[in-house]
Amino acid sequence: MKKEGLPTFSSSALRSPFLEFINIIKIAELERKTCLDSKMDDTKTMITVLFIIFPMLIKVQQALNLKEYYSNYINRKKNKINEKLERARKAVDEFVIEIEASCEEFTCNFDVSLCGFEQGTDDKFNWTRHKGNTPSSGTGPSFDHTTGDMTGYFVYIEASSPRKRGDNAKLYSPPLTFPGHMCLEFYYEGLNGTLYYHMSGAAIGSLKVTVNEKVVFSRSGDREDKWYKASINVSAIVGWHRVTFEGVRGDIAIDDFSLTAGSCAFSK
Repeated sequence: MKKEGLPTFSSSALRSPFLEFINIIKIAELERKTCLDSKMDDTKTMITVLFIIFPMLIKVQQALNLKEYYSNYINRKKNKINEKLERARKAVDEFVIEIEASCEEFTCNFDVSLCGFEQGTDDKFNWTRHKGNTPSSGTGPSFDHTTGDMTGYFVYIEASSPRKRGDNAKLYSPPLTFPGHMCLEFYYEGLNGTLYYHMSGAAIGSLKVTVNEKVVFSRSGDREDKWYKASINVSAIVGWHRVTFEGVRGDIAIDDFSLTAGSCAFSK
């Protein structure tokens, strides 16, 4: 028999709010797990991306380093090639000089260069290529022989300080061919070629010319302030040889060198 005034509840009605609460808890837990999984997936994705990108970055850096290395390598190669080209150019110049010297006629008036003449290394001082008056007063030459004025060049040595008695200076021609009969002269003016020498000053020493260690010309002592002509027949010397000019402490100049085949018109 039911009591009056008391409400009644079914068991299902009592369970519904509890189940609802449980469901809410489960849903919240599922959402939290889903969120965590999502973050975990993002982390995994980022790590995966880093594993892919990092080697690529390393390769890019290696490529940049390689580019710098090859750039330096190419620059070094360019410098070496330029050095070789410069040596080749000098070799060609020397070859041209030797080819010119191998002809039957070789001349040099020193107006443009030394024509392949070289300073000695077994002497005390050097010859000087010069134009116009020489520095010492009272000595010559006062003009070039080739041009007859102060515009042309010649080579000379001086007796002035710091030169001492016995000091010598040597000048070597390029290798020249001597087929048997040659005319060695100091001057140019159409007389088979000549070499002119000038010896003037109170402290004149000596001038000596040798071919293959054989003395072919020698002068010493003071002379007038003018150019002198020397013509030398060279017949007993065969082969390739240098002509050596050796001046011993004095005011001496030479100009218009030439070596031609045959005998000189006159020998002096």
